[in-house]
Amino acid sequence: MLFDLWDGLSLFKKIYDQSLEPVCKKYQLTRMELDILLFLANNPAYDTATDIVEVRHLTKSHVSASVKTLQARGYLQRVYLSGNRKTAHLRLAPAAEPVVEKGRRAQ
Repeated sequence: MLFDLWDGLSLFKKIYDQSLEPVCKKYQLTRMELDILLFLANNPAYDTATDIVEVRHLTKSHVSASVKTLQARGYLQRVYLSGNRKTAHLRLAPAAEPVVEKGRRAQ
C-alpha cells in the first residue's frame, strides 16, 4: 500500500514537472524562478524570501539567487514598509502577469 502511494506521488510530481517545463522554456526561467513567481501569486500573505524558504523548504542561497535574477529581469520588485528597511517584501511586477497566468494554467 505504501509503495503504491509513493509511486502515485512520484507519477504526480513527474506529470506536474512536465506541465511546467514549457512555461520555463518559453520565458527562459529556471524551475526555481517559476516556482517563486507562482508561490508569490498563489500565497500573497507570504511575501518575503524568508517566507519562501520556510514554507517551501528551499535553500536560502537558491531563493536569494533566483529572487535577484527575477528582479533584474523585471518580474519582481522589492518593497520596504515604512519604519522597516531591513525586510524586503516581494511584489510581482506587471511583467510577471503573463508568466503567472501560463504557470497557473499549467498547474
